[in-house]
Amino acid sequence: MPFSKKAFKGLVSHARREISTAKYKIGTTNYLATINSIEEKDSELVIYLQFNPDVKNEVTISEVSLYDTSEELFYNQAENIKFNPLNEGVICKVTINFKEVS
Repeated sequence: MPFSKKAFKGLVSHARREISTAKYKIGTTNYLATINSIEEKDSELVIYLQFNPDVKNEVTISEVSLYDTSEELFYNQAENIKFNPLNEGVICKVTINFKEVS
C-alpha cells in the first residue's frame, strides 16, 4: 500500500463519515438498503449492505449506490443479483480499494 497507515486511516475515517445512505435498483426504481457495517481491511474499505425487496416474483438487482451526507452520489456499481422472494433478503459486500495511481 503506497499510503502511510495514518493517511489510509484518514481516508477510511472520511469515507465512514460521508457515507450515509445506500440504495439498490430493481427495474427503474431505487430502494433504500440497510448499511450493516463499514470495515477496513488492508487497503480496502468494505461495506456490507442488506436488501429486503418486498416482491412476489424473482427480480434482478441491477445497481448498488452509496450516497454522502448531502445525498450526492458517492459510489455506484452495476450488479446482476438475482433475488428469489423465498429468501429473506440479500447481503451485499461492496469493496472500495484505495490505491495511488501515477
